[in-house]
Amino acid sequence: TLRDVKPDGSAGWTVLEVICHLRDVERQFLLRLLSALQNKDKAFPVFKPEEVAIEQDYNSHSLAQAMQYFKENRTGLIKTFKTVQSDEWDYTGEHSSRGTTSVAEVLLQTVQHDAKHVRQLSRIFSKR
Repeated sequence: TLRDVKPDGSAGWTVLEVICHLRDVERQFLLRLLSALQNKDKAFPVFKPEEVAIEQDYNSHSLAQAMQYFKENRTGLIKTFKTVQSDEWDYTGEHSSRGTTSVAEVLLQTVQHDAKHVRQLSRIFSKR
């Protein structure tokens, strides 16, 4: 199984774990977006990715199914971002570790998160 290696040399996530993580985090970004739009200034749902990966045993999942769910979740997220009105980009919610987070910042975090995991997948595949 292809696995990333953390900078300290310990084992990181496999390709399947990364895809499952992306699938699940995509849903979290949508929940954060909806929360900020509908419940201004309320706490976002807490998500602990490491715990979820272990609890759900990501490596036992189907890669094809995980990618399909990611695609569906991404499509829903994009559709929702397209409905955001100009005054709503400043609506906020409370992230458990980042604090007050605007709708615009949720979009930025989504893009940054994607980039982080694209780099991670590139590292994994470069070791083939």
